[in-house]
Amino acid sequence: MHELVIWRRLLPLVLALLGVATSLLRAEDVVLVAALIALPCYVASVLFAQAEIHREDDEALRG
Repeated sequence: MHELVIWRRLLPLVLALLGVATSLLRAEDVVLVAALIALPCYVASVLFAQAEIHREDDEALRG
């Protein structure tokens, strides 16, 4: 994973942190924003991380 471009390594982390930050908005009673942004950020974070892992595995198999 170290040979990935820096933004491709940090994108899942940034999305997860954005999801956490918007989830914290629930404490300030901004539930609608938290509900609309937090879950898609979490899902996108997992999907991007999973795609990078699969891409790395595919490149390792090719040589």
